[in-house]
Amino acid sequence: MLRVDTGRLMSQREAGRVRVVQSVLDKRISQGEAAIQLGLSLRQVKRLCRAVREQGPSGLISRRRGAPSNRRMRSLNASAAWA
Repeated sequence: MLRVDTGRLMSQREAGRVRVVQSVLDKRISQGEAAIQLGLSLRQVKRLCRAVREQGPSGLISRRRGAPSNRRMRSLNASAAWA
């Protein structure tokens, strides 16, 4: 995990995405080439480029990190399920 200027942690995968998206923004590679490198669609690369332009590298950090799972079980239900 890498720390970004906002103090939030960035995974290695997100850091790699920042490098590729920054290459697109610097016009070293095309959005199509970035899509192939990242294994994403062209539309998703455009979305990532917009996020970096508007928010900087922290725009690529998952906003779900640290949030509880949507599939979590309440403590009463979990204990009943295991009993």
